[in-house]
Amino acid sequence: MAGFRTAWVLPVSPTYLPNGQGASMSRMICRLSGWSSTTRMRLLLEYLVQQRSERIDELTGKLEQSRDQIRRLDEECEHLADMVRLMPQLAGL
Repeated sequence: MAGFRTAWVLPVSPTYLPNGQGASMSRMICRLSGWSSTTRMRLLLEYLVQQRSERIDELTGKLEQSRDQIRRLDEECEHLADMVRLMPQLAGL
């Protein structure tokens, strides 16, 4: 198999990448076409890791917001439950 070369293929088609990242991925691949395959692979992996890290940060922020909202809703639920518990006592007055 000496001299046999395979083309590197993206594991995911750029059209399926979220938030329009397919276009930026395609531009990056075109810019890297003159580089060695090892360098291209390293740069593409770095790019994918960066994109993944940004997505993780975004999702972590959303998770924190959801947790805050759940905490506020729990507090409101407890307050309303206290009001319902007091209603029979107030009705007896």
